[in-house]
Amino acid sequence: MAQIVSPSLLSANFGNLQEDLKMINSSAADLLHIDIMDGVFVPNITFGPGVVKSLRDKVGLVFDVHLMITEPERYIDDFVKAGSDYITIHYEATKVSHWSDANYNYYFETEKSKYVTVYYNDGT
Repeated sequence: MAQIVSPSLLSANFGNLQEDLKMINSSAADLLHIDIMDGVFVPNITFGPGVVKSLRDKVGLVFDVHLMITEPERYIDDFVKAGSDYITIHYEATKVSHWSDANYNYYFETEKSKYVTVYYNDGT
């Protein structure tokens, strides 16, 4: 199985973000992992779709966006429009009933040819 390299935006030096983005662009990375946290579903707060959009023309990698937020289905379109390529949401954070009985990741293609993964973790 091929390895995928996916640095996390949270590991960047935000005091020197432009240089870190240059380093990511010149690296062997395949994806840029972007954790979105709302302070409700998880205790930390990070970024919104505006940050993803502002990074889109500065980073030439696939954006792997992880929505650790309450009711993420309300924001999927915003993150797709902002330039997210892959979006992961947590089943237990949603109010969408047709994702019930999820025991593994479900994939479905949106109209923008992006992919959303619904992640089920019975420990949360």
